Amino acid sequence: MTFARSLVFFVCFQALTLALAIISLILFWAPTMWILKIARVWSFTTLVLLDKICGLKYRIRGQANVPTHPYIMASKHQSAWETVAYQYLFGPTNFMFKKELIFIPFFGYVLWKSGNVMVNRGSTTKSGLAKMMEKIKDILRTRNLVIFPEGTRKSPGANPDYKSGLATIAKAIPGSFVLPVAVNSGRFWKKGGFMKYPGTIEVVIGKPLNTDDFDSRQALTTKVEAAIEENMKSI
Repeated sequence: MTFARSLVFFVCFQALTLALAIISLILFWAPTMWILKIARVWSFTTLVLLDKICGLKYRIRGQANVPTHPYIMASKHQSAWETVAYQYLFGPTNFMFKKELIFIPFFGYVLWKSGNVMVNRGSTTKSGLAKMMEKIKDILRTRNLVIFPEGTRKSPGANPDYKSGLATIAKAIPGSFVLPVAVNSGRFWKKGGFMKYPGTIEVVIGKPLNTDDFDSRQALTTKVEAAIEENMKSI
């Protein structure tokens, strides 16, 4: 039954993604915020499909901690669910993705057109880094930016491996805020997995961290890790 439900979801999800990608392609000259609104529809509809077809729901704790102004979200990353759900749950939102994803037909175009930050892992030049920082600063004027501080999806129970990249970016923007978010999506939608298991994904939002309160990137990285991993214990 779980396989059949996952298959039905897959077909519906692919059809939804293709349809909205085509609409985005037609609106090629439209402002980024228009495409983000389409992405928000995609996000909301996908969450409904997961609920109605797969029995996969979600619950959020700590919503009072979300700033009223744009912020950098530092989120645990266990499955594709985060990249699907956050646009609706926290939108308008951009993500930091590896550049290879833009080569996925249709979906990659929407990732690019939505204004997301695409990164060449291990090969970013100084000029490229400067351009990326300007783009991030521009994003944070009107919307949020999601960064997965461990750099990739981690299976439930895997040892934490927080990188300094998030802190490097956040410390370069005086007065910016980092919002630590814990999530256990990997229990129901495994890394790279096809199956979607019924249950309730828990999202726990920690208190925002003002980057000006930390005198070094390492101090900020340590605090982000502690905040996320402490909340992971409760889910």
